[in-house]
Amino acid sequence: MIGGSFAVAQERLPVALVWSDAAVEGVSGRVPSGIVEALRDAGYSVCTAGTSGFERALAESGALVAVLPYGGWYPAASVKALDAFLRGGGSMFCLGGAPFTEPVVAHGGAVCAIAAGTERGLPVALAPPWTRGHASAGVEFQMTPAENGMSARVAVSAFSGFGYVRTSLAGLPFDDAVLCFDARDVSATPRLCVELTAHDGSRWKYIVPLGGEWTVHRVHLADFVSYNSPDRRGEDDHCRPGEVRTLAFGFTSAMVGPGDHAFELRNVRFEEAVLDGAAVRSIPRFERPGCLVARWFGDPVADEHLLPGISLADAGRRVQGSVLAAADASLPFGDHAQEGSWTGTALRARAFSGSSGNSLADALAEAMDGPFLPLLTLDGDAVVGALAPHGDGPYAGSSWAFFTVESGDLSADTLVREALVHAATLIREGIVLIRLTPEFSVLEGRAVMTPVLMLRNLAASERLVHAQVSLGGRGGDRSLGAREAGLPPRPNDPTFEMRFESLALEQFDWQHFVLQAEVDGVSRAAVFGNLRFSLDTTAALKRLCDFLLSRFNEHGRLHGNRFIDNRGMRTLLAGGEILGEDAYREAAMRWGEDVVMAEQREDGGYRMGYGITDRGESCYVADGGEIAVCMARLVSHAAGEQRRALLESLDRYMAYRESFRVPEGGIGVGWCLHDYGQRPVVPLDAPARIYAPERNTYTIGCTLAAAYAHARLRGDPALEERAQEDAEWLMPRADVLHGAFVESYLFAHGLTTRPEQRTRYETYLREAFRDPMLSPANQTWWLRGGGRSALNLDGVAYWLHAIDPEDAAMRAMLARAVCSMFSDEGDHSMLHLIQAPALAHDAWIYICYGSLGLADVVRPMVSMDKLVPAR
Repeated sequence: MIGGSFAVAQERLPVALVWSDAAVEGVSGRVPSGIVEALRDAGYSVCTAGTSGFERALAESGALVAVLPYGGWYPAASVKALDAFLRGGGSMFCLGGAPFTEPVVAHGGAVCAIAAGTERGLPVALAPPWTRGHASAGVEFQMTPAENGMSARVAVSAFSGFGYVRTSLAGLPFDDAVLCFDARDVSATPRLCVELTAHDGSRWKYIVPLGGEWTVHRVHLADFVSYNSPDRRGEDDHCRPGEVRTLAFGFTSAMVGPGDHAFELRNVRFEEAVLDGAAVRSIPRFERPGCLVARWFGDPVADEHLLPGISLADAGRRVQGSVLAAADASLPFGDHAQEGSWTGTALRARAFSGSSGNSLADALAEAMDGPFLPLLTLDGDAVVGALAPHGDGPYAGSSWAFFTVESGDLSADTLVREALVHAATLIREGIVLIRLTPEFSVLEGRAVMTPVLMLRNLAASERLVHAQVSLGGRGGDRSLGAREAGLPPRPNDPTFEMRFESLALEQFDWQHFVLQAEVDGVSRAAVFGNLRFSLDTTAALKRLCDFLLSRFNEHGRLHGNRFIDNRGMRTLLAGGEILGEDAYREAAMRWGEDVVMAEQREDGGYRMGYGITDRGESCYVADGGEIAVCMARLVSHAAGEQRRALLESLDRYMAYRESFRVPEGGIGVGWCLHDYGQRPVVPLDAPARIYAPERNTYTIGCTLAAAYAHARLRGDPALEERAQEDAEWLMPRADVLHGAFVESYLFAHGLTTRPEQRTRYETYLREAFRDPMLSPANQTWWLRGGGRSALNLDGVAYWLHAIDPEDAAMRAMLARAVCSMFSDEGDHSMLHLIQAPALAHDAWIYICYGSLGLADVVRPMVSMDKLVPAR
């Protein structure tokens, strides 16, 4: 993947701008050496600038690369200028530690960190009276303090929901304060939430990553984020020391996953802050203080002073080792290794979501690798040196090199020096293969796939490139042509596309294929990037089913909200039929019997997995209807007494649904702790029967599928007539269908016994589903609705199988969606998401809804198997 070493030959050398400031060296304790010499060896002219002059130097030096040599320390005053430099195609090196953790600001004629403190401090003992803080029912943390009371181990077993340990404070005797503590992960605790509560009841949160090694955390109180406290969200407002009444540490199951967890704390204390809170709030940074709070609590953080963060995942997992080595033997220094005692930070590039607040897109970006070329590893495991080239997105043309080994002496650390020289040479002479991707479109009335290879030339001179693409799969290999192109020099054209021969989807098995590119003819530049794209829908379904089965076997649930989990169980049912795995079917059956039926209410409502409070219980008709679809599928797979019990359970739910019908034909919301007939919704003191179907059309939209399935299982024309009336009631009230609404009309179309009604549903599906789906505004429809629209995949697969198999536009869209959602190289692949240590609400929806659609792509209509007659 990497070419050999190559000579540098340019009339005018590119410029490397190095941040160099003796005052920063004093504050950070890092004194880098040998960097200027290494950059000169890589063919650069080097200039330096201090903290006060760095912003001007970025604008006037004509630099190709900016170098930050002090580990995580960076000049906060230059953030906007540095961000603009990177967005304009400039590149960057960070050396000596995890990048962008310590903004440096000018203060009193010197420099200091945002969380700098004075000698005045207030220690917090890690001994009683620490008590149970905010926590879900049944969650109890066990805190075991050391004898000196200054350190403690905190553990929780069989954790789910949320929980904190808390101690009381009497206010802090400082105008501004910094919270300081050491922490480390002992067992399955990758992150920790710190919460302060003020005397007015407002809550303030901050989240830190944890690793297996002790890490010192320092947080200015002005960087805590207001949580669930709308009166304290003002731009100039922040948490003040004098109002603090409690300090708590904890997490949610979304942050750490369910099960057993433990972490350790020591040296917890508050210090008087050097900087006042108003100044801290105005300081720009690359990493927004509240970004992790927004990520894990869904509470958006907005501040015009703070810029989007540079995304490197895993930063925070500090690692130690004794052998530093090249990440790949093909690197020019690949046969080198260096022994010693090393500390670094593990690196993994994150994809850039560009989501504008879409939490699902952010979760996918966090789970997926971005462009990333590992250069150095510690003990053959953690990557501690890497190059991240950006071929597209907001930083297109920019390359970032990170070396997190906590040493700045490149004279002694020869391997780091060699890796830096190689990265610097690539940045000025390399060719980046941004991606090889299949593009799907309609050509001459047929759905076709066109391979597209996107490249970027980083050199200052044109490069002649020869490339060819081959297609592999179950039908054997075939060439899709060769291309030759002269790539324009930097920075004339940011991205170059090489397009290869188009192939109609019916000419190959588009659900099982591999695209492979080969590039040659580049004699003077290293070529690096992705040369492969693959899709195997059957293997993807197997991986998803294995994940769902493992999760259920371990925890007895998937997410826990049953409107989500039921679709994961239906995926397991379908996967069992397609893949012949009895364990999948058995798990779904256990869920239906042991979870749903065992907790069914006396009035027939299905408990939802949420909504039970000290004020009573909510039980929505809509949630129950989505659960009921799964119960109907379980009935169709059962026999004897098991079938009778499941069907009786379904009967009882349908009676519950019917009990909320109004004379005008709509169906009410259910038993509620909020009045959904009001806008805005009004909280209630106790559960009440809420109707208001005109304002809550989702009640029928989410239950129509169950009504048709129930009618089919009972073979009752009267029940089918009632389901048809519900469908007719909803159609004029729903102009566009997505998610559960689509599913309802698929069942209606598939299960009606009346040909004229089937025709009517087909027309409605065309107008309210098919045509809107093909709108140019729907390019990534599967991310909408917090992942709910991933269920539209089921609708597209059904349309192509049961309604219009010749619809080339829908077939091209299906292939595009499947490649994005289920290829390892896909932009929104849930195959990466299921490897995340913890999944939030929207991610679970995306996985469960989308995987059900995948089953119907692999075997059309399998999700309705034994309900829909063969046609």
